[in-house]
Amino acid sequence: MTLDDKLQRILHDEAVRNAYVREPICGWNRADHPVFAGIKQAHPFHRTPDEMLLGARSVFAFFLPFTVEVVRSNRTPGISSKLWCEAYIATNQNIRKISESLITLLNAEGFRAIAEPATHNFCEETLVAVWSHKHMAYACGLGSFGLHHMLITSEGCAGRFGSIVTDLTWDGDTQVAELYADCLYFKKGVCQWCVDHCVNQALTREGLDKHRCYEQCKENDRNFPQLEVCDVCGKCAVGPCGVKRP
Repeated sequence: MTLDDKLQRILHDEAVRNAYVREPICGWNRADHPVFAGIKQAHPFHRTPDEMLLGARSVFAFFLPFTVEVVRSNRTPGISSKLWCEAYIATNQNIRKISESLITLLNAEGFRAIAEPATHNFCEETLVAVWSHKHMAYACGLGSFGLHHMLITSEGCAGRFGSIVTDLTWDGDTQVAELYADCLYFKKGVCQWCVDHCVNQALTREGLDKHRCYEQCKENDRNFPQLEVCDVCGKCAVGPCGVKRP
């Protein structure tokens, strides 16, 4: 079994412990691929792989897609469903465990690796993160962006992303999609489910008001005081591209 096979086996074995998700998908890219420079140019605050880990050679990204039941539960108007919030909490914990296990294996094989938390790694004032797992998944060929600013993968956009940076060399040839290759709105102008179902109109065709969006996320968290922090919404993620690429 190759090291890549071992990493994917860890990803699979840890993910199946999570009842809220389906089979994960994953991808690699070399750290010097031009896509990372492009992300840095568009978002100067975002770190490059080498700024995360000096001597970085590769990035490994993965997506844990929510089950159909979780997605359907969040299609009702208003506050996010309890099931969606529970899935958010459990999957963030799952991503932490997966990342720790992947790093442990890489370290045992003589490689360095680092990971950022699945969430709450952003500035509360600007709502900007210096490392976006979603953008790393894009860079690793897992999908393209939609009108909702989420990444649409082969398994949809409803779920959670994780990524690690390592000095393990990956020599494959990653095909990065066109930025909006799979969004029905940008492809055919026939869908804006995400805009129509945004609870407080934070999302429009012209862009996303992050602060309005986060206010709704915090309102959802206040609605479930019995749960751990669940500042999440997800109403825009449960439409036609929720569980499959359209």
